[in-house]
Amino acid sequence: MRPRSQPEVAAWLDKAERDLLMARRATDGEPELYDQACFHSQHQQAAEKVLKALLTAADLPVPRTHDLVVLLHLVEDLLDISGLLEPASRLTKFSTSPRYPSFLASETAQDAEMAIGIARDIIAQVVGEIPT
Repeated sequence: MRPRSQPEVAAWLDKAERDLLMARRATDGEPELYDQACFHSQHQQAAEKVLKALLTAADLPVPRTHDLVVLLHLVEDLLDISGLLEPASRLTKFSTSPRYPSFLASETAQDAEMAIGIARDIIAQVVGEIPT
């Protein structure tokens, strides 16, 4: 498996960290942008990118998909995904809802903290499988 320092792997990991940084900034500013925090944490962003980093490190094809559950199944030979599937599916609701106007309830501070926490957990587990 290729190390984290390999340029293509490092680029995926850097983008994931930048998405989480953006998510945190969205909750720390005025006004709080909870919808954007959820969006940058969800599967099209931070969590997706670390899974694609793992695929890259393992010299496996990186599909053009934003589906976090699909990506998890692609790495199940490299990572125990059993504890990640349910949290990843919870992030799915943030794949499009924060991006478009809605007449439904908006994302809350609790949603943002949950999304950031799940993304951080997924990132920590996945990055742990990529050699230094």
